[in-house]
Amino acid sequence: MPAIGHGFIFVSHSRRNRAAADALVSWLNTAGLKTWMSGPELHCPAWQREVFPRIAKCAAFAVIASPDAAIATGVMQEIVYARELNKPMFFIPLRSLTRFQANQRQQDLKGVQRFAVRRMQD
Repeated sequence: MPAIGHGFIFVSHSRRNRAAADALVSWLNTAGLKTWMSGPELHCPAWQREVFPRIAKCAAFAVIASPDAAIATGVMQEIVYARELNKPMFFIPLRSLTRFQANQRQQDLKGVQRFAVRRMQD
């Protein structure tokens, strides 16, 4: 996967929103953007040892915004840490991912790719 700009996009999500996170990662990767998100195998204390260094190294931080994410301690800790590091942050509403139509993907993908590349290179 080619790296765009100076690194990768960290994707934060609630475990309950894993399918939406997988879809977002697939979509971003198709656009040529490198991504990273934790897998279901990560649990405390391994979670912090794995996740926090990835946040520190990421070029941008994306959150699947949902009611589940709002009450997930891990997601909140990731957001706080990314803010402390002044990472560019994108909140993607879960409802926008679940309504995403297949026939709109190509058009939307081009616009998001242009925006993300510009944002990551700034």
